[in-house]
Amino acid sequence: MIFGSSAILLCIEIIFLALLPKRLLAELVEQLFDINCIDHRNLLMSYFGRKINFFTSRRFRFSLVIQIAFIVWVMVLLLLDACSMHIKYFSNNDNCPSQPSDCFITKKFSSSARYVCESGEKISIQTNLPVVCFVWVYSEQTTLGVLNELGICSSVFSLLCYAFKFACRISRKPLGLILIVGLTLLLMVLLIFFIITNIFVSITTRLLLVVFTCLLINVIQLLQFTRSYDFIENN
Repeated sequence: MIFGSSAILLCIEIIFLALLPKRLLAELVEQLFDINCIDHRNLLMSYFGRKINFFTSRRFRFSLVIQIAFIVWVMVLLLLDACSMHIKYFSNNDNCPSQPSDCFITKKFSSSARYVCESGEKISIQTNLPVVCFVWVYSEQTTLGVLNELGICSSVFSLLCYAFKFACRISRKPLGLILIVGLTLLLMVLLIFFIITNIFVSITTRLLLVVFTCLLINVIQLLQFTRSYDFIENN
């Protein structure tokens, strides 16, 4: 349910951004990613040296919408994880969380079974399957704590924006493209490894792996698009 809700949130963000007026969206892209508008009347944008019409290029526009939505999405989820609900993984003989929580025995190919985890007791199950607990921490939050988490999330937001700009810039060079493709493959292998094994990785780590992987894939497809766009424009 939690992961389904997060997917719905991402879809809502994408639809909202896609429905924004094109000029407002172009200004947002310019502020976040330094993709400058060189002709405000016709919304001609300079994508790191390549001129692209923001009005007519749907793929270019939608790619940037997806990128903004993913960055905002991970920031919202990190804020919720810090201020409202922690997602923690446990194994046999670990102590149950002291805060109110809802725990489940996770199964790869079937629905999870609820597990009653009393505060202070040790987890005791018959299998080696991990137990995931949704620990409710909203009642413990203070104004200062929420402000600190907002600062951390804004830093993550800025980091992802800079990472996208940097990846787009170095993708124009052969060595940079090789680095991006190699890093993308590495991140995908890590994601698959964490999915098929029972290694406990924090939800923050998983979210950042997903977002960085999607970011690099987006950069690669934008490079392919701009090259084909140039070819079409020149012929």
